[in-house]
Formats: sequence, structure tokens, C-alpha cells
Amino acid sequence: MKGWLNRLINSLMLCALCVVLPATAQPSLWQYFKQTFVTSEGRVVDTYQANISHSEGQGYGLLLAVKYHDLAAFKRIWQWTQTTLQVRDDKLFAWKYREDSPHKGNIADSNNATDGDLLIAWALLRAAETWQQPQFKQQAQAIQRDLIEKTLVEHGGRLFLLPASYGFDHDKSLRLNPSYLVFPAYQAMANAFAGPWQRLLEDSAWLLEVSLHHDLALPSDWVTLERHTGRVHLDEQFSAEAIRVWLYAALANETAAERYPGFRYWQRFYQQQGHYPDRFDPKRLKFEGYAMPGYWAVSARVLEQQGISAESVWQQAHQRLLKEANNYYSTALYLLALPQNSRWLYGKPSL
Repeated sequence: MKGWLNRLINSLMLCALCVVLPATAQPSLWQYFKQTFVTSEGRVVDTYQANISHSEGQGYGLLLAVKYHDLAAFKRIWQWTQTTLQVRDDKLFAWKYREDSPHKGNIADSNNATDGDLLIAWALLRAAETWQQPQFKQQAQAIQRDLIEKTLVEHGGRLFLLPASYGFDHDKSLRLNPSYLVFPAYQAMANAFAGPWQRLLEDSAWLLEVSLHHDLALPSDWVTLERHTGRVHLDEQFSAEAIRVWLYAALANETAAERYPGFRYWQRFYQQQGHYPDRFDPKRLKFEGYAMPGYWAVSARVLEQQGISAESVWQQAHQRLLKEANNYYSTALYLLALPQNSRWLYGKPSL
């Protein structure tokens, strides 16, 4: 009888361990991200775009390293970013690196990408605070200074940052990208530095509003503003670019309904079809395709910002990600959207 009781107690203890251990015993998706998409030198590889690297990806890697308190990974990614991409005559970053590029240093395009610069500067500010290392803030300050100098533009009494230092400011129009409105980065810059950041944050809200399609109120991937008439022209495509509008607004703790007016249509599609779409086709006026798991995670984060339970969406996002092989962009979106201590951080995708 005593032996049976001991075996029962041991069995119950093992069961309790089974409940507690999986989240800590399993590899985390951040570990998977590092092993799969970050080289030993610190280059973040975009498998979604033929294994190039870009300032946006380096920014995501830095942000995730801070999020998961990984100083070693942060320093490695930052070292490669500084050495390889911060090679212009300012403190901004060449946006595109390709190993087979014939150009010096494998820089395939030396123009900057404003969202990448913002993400990197924001990550440096977070790192300075997280690890009490003031040099990171000093480096962020130099980046934001040159962003203002090289990309700030006025239109119709409003201020915007161009997508890059050249190529988007024309005599008759401006070409802007709503997904470059990295709201939490704008907030961080406004809190840390003097300058037009609060104004940019307010004027960017206007840009987002006018970028919405009149029918479904979805943000457009790209927007053109006519200089002389003030007219706004939308590309009308909603896909891999514009999904980040919702992500950045959610990460900035935005809960106002005007930030997400088209999300209800996106969510309605999910409720009717059982999955999220990949894009909105403006010609056919319908959602199409099947969303990658990262889109599911963004959707779950937006639902939570609106005070709506998203447990089932997180679960499906997690299950789909574990079945998805080698998709940098999807995994980055997932980890960026994921709450800090979520139980959905664990597991290893199939390769």
C-alpha cells in the first residue's frame, strides 16, 4: 500500500512538472530566430527576399534582442549594422546588402530606408535604458539628427519623413509609405530628443487617415500627395507593407478606433472564412489568399489592444508558425507582436 502511494505521489509530481516545464524546457522562438536568420557576424538574413539583408531587418533584430534581454545578440547585430551599413556620409544606413553584389562592401543600394533608420534608433534608445549604457542613446541621437536633416519635408503645412533621402520628393508630388510611420519610434524620439518629433507624430496620424481606402478603410501600401492640388492618390493595395501600420499602432498602445477602422472587415473575413487573407485586391474589391502566421499574430495583438480576447488567434498563429519553414518576415512579425512573457514564445518550427 505504501509503495503504491509513493508511486502515485511521484506520478503526480511528474505530471506537475509536465505542466510547468514545457515553456522553459522547449526552445524559444527567439532562439530559433537567432539560429535561423542571424549569422554569426550579426547579419539578419531576409529569406523572404532572396537572402538579402536590410536596415529594417537589422532594426527588427535589435528590437527583439532588447525585448528578450539578449545583450550579446544585440551587440553582435549592432556591430555588423554599424560596420557594414553605416557607411554613408551621414549616420543613416545603406538599406540593402546582398552577398553577390558587385558594389563595394556588397552594398546593393546605398540609399537609406527611413523606417530602418527609425527602428535602429528606437532599438538603441531601448537598449540604453535596459542595460544602462548611455553610448547607445548617443548613437541614436546622431541617427535621428540626420533623419531630420536628410528626410524631413513640409507639405500643406504638415511635416513628414520621406521614405529615403532621395527618390521620393518630386517637383509635383511626394511619395510616402504609411507603414514607415513607426509610431512607437516617433514617441521614443519625441520623449528623448528636442526637435519636430511630436509634430511628426501628429501629422503622421493625418497621413494614415488619408491613406485609408474609402470603401473598406484599409491602409494603402503607398500614397502619393500632389504638391499643388493637395490631392491624395492611393495605390489601393493592402498587403505585406501595410499590415505593419496596425502592428506599429498596437505597439504604441494605440486603442483609438480610428487607427483600425478597416480592421473590422479583416476580422469579419476571418470569422466567415476561418482564416486571415494575404491581401486586398482593389480591382476585384475582395480579400484574397492565406495569411502567413505573422499576420495572425499582428491581428491578435490588435484585438487585444481593442480589449477583445485573442487567445484562439494566438493559438492558431503559434500552431501555423511551428509548421512554417524558414520565413524571416513572418517570424519577425510574430515576435514583434507577441506580448513579452507570452506562453506562445516556445516551440521550434519545422524545417
